[in-house]
Amino acid sequence: MARHAAGRGQDPSSYAAPPPFTGAPATRGAAGTPPPIEEPAPDGPLLPAALSGAYLGSGRRGPFVMRLLRPTPTRVLVFSGGFAAQLLTLRSALSGVPVRVLSARSSAWAPVLQHGADARLLPGETSLAGHSGPLVVVDDLAEQRRAVREVGAWQCLLDVRTLPHAAGRDLALAFVQAFASADVAVFGVLNHDLAGAAARVWGLDERTTSELSAGLPAQAVAVVTRGKAAVVRVDATPTEAQVLRSAVLHSGAR
Repeated sequence: MARHAAGRGQDPSSYAAPPPFTGAPATRGAAGTPPPIEEPAPDGPLLPAALSGAYLGSGRRGPFVMRLLRPTPTRVLVFSGGFAAQLLTLRSALSGVPVRVLSARSSAWAPVLQHGADARLLPGETSLAGHSGPLVVVDDLAEQRRAVREVGAWQCLLDVRTLPHAAGRDLALAFVQAFASADVAVFGVLNHDLAGAAARVWGLDERTTSELSAGLPAQAVAVVTRGKAAVVRVDATPTEAQVLRSAVLHSGAR
């Protein structure tokens, strides 16, 4: 089984570096920031996540980890289609983290949820207010007037959204600003207007904005958080890819 890194810091995304994960939570550095952690390349048929660090894929500086479970709530907006959200959900479920998926597309999530000991599909606007402790919540409900859901401490929201097909600069900015409260945004496509909007909302510098505006490589997403962004090639093991292909083939309209 592949090892996974854990990091319980305030930054929900991180590149990984030695030392390797030993099973204990990482301690904070002198400045209060989480220390670097190692995220080895996939070496098994299924790649589970640790309680607070989920391997997403390969970035320019090496493997890329997202800290889904932190002392404060973590809200991730997924604008890249369902694949990244399904992969993070699968790895979280395999690690034993409780997972709750809110979606009308049961066939799109059933192949993912069957691999978790405590992973469930819930209908409609089910309230999760009474759930305390670690939890990954996936909101894949229809988007009309849907607000970004609140989660608690040591919990993560993966909110699956659809980007507008065509939008000018002002419309792109208005769209992205509606999700400014999110800690992380994952984009599968970024044109010049959307990249500029993301830069204004999450405070990216001009160089980063230009890189994102140039487009993303195949099978890559842009992970954007406060003041920084990373281009990450989403990696799935062959078995994970088979599970997720089944989920895509059977997914329907919301």
